[in-house]
Parts: sequence; structure tokens; C-alpha cells
Amino acid sequence: MKKWVYTKYATLPQNPAHLPIFIQGLVNLGDSAINPLIDTLGDENPIRQGGAITALGLIRDKRAILPLTEVLEKKDYPSKIPALIALGEIGGNEAFFAICRACSDEDLDTSNSAKEILRKKGYSDIEETLKMFALVETANRASE
Repeated sequence: MKKWVYTKYATLPQNPAHLPIFIQGLVNLGDSAINPLIDTLGDENPIRQGGAITALGLIRDKRAILPLTEVLEKKDYPSKIPALIALGEIGGNEAFFAICRACSDEDLDTSNSAKEILRKKGYSDIEETLKMFALVETANRASE
């Protein structure tokens, strides 16, 4: 099985011509493709699931954040790193929090990939970023 490790060189392709034709089509559909793509995240076929994750990252719709976060929490290794990359592409606070949580994933490749995504997003001091994240998480739990 091919391992996906996020590095500064491994991001979602910016040129749609480098994607399989079916992913290009889904990205071109935009908004109308979101719900079917989210439904495909539950598919056990890693090729279909990976295609859906890639397309969601390229479409950058915030509705995909929670389902992609669930992929990080429930799925085994092959889906975690593509989901992290997609969350990094989508951006926003919820995606940032999911990426921070993945920094402590028991799988070393997943946690290292999450840290690299944070670095790429401009968080050069990962330890300080994760300390601040922990404070926010604690405050959020206390207010619930």
C-alpha cells in the first residue's frame, strides 16, 4: 500500500489537468457535488473515498469539514492524510482544530503530516501553536 506523507511538495494539484478526469468533473460541478461527495466518504473502497476527499479539498466548501474530521477520527491510515490535506485546503477554524487534534494521532505519519500542514499554513512554532490550541479546547469544554 502506498503511503501518503504530506510534505511541502505534496499538496493537492493546483492544475486540474493533473487529476483523474472524474475528479475534474466533480470539482467543476462545485456546489451540487458536495452532498454526493460527502456520502462517498463512508464508502469502504479506498479509491472512491480518496477521490471524494481530493475533490472536497479542491472545492473548499466548509460543509465538508465535519465529515472530513470524522474520517480522521474513524478511518484507518490510508484516508487520514488525504483528509488532512483536504482540511488544510478548505481552511477555517474548525479545519484548523481538526488538524491540531491530528498532531497527537498515534500514527506517526499522520501526526507528522498534520504538523507539516500547520507549518505550511504559517504556524512555524508548532509546540506553541498546540499549546494555544489546548487552551482554546479547554476553554470550549469548560463553557459547554
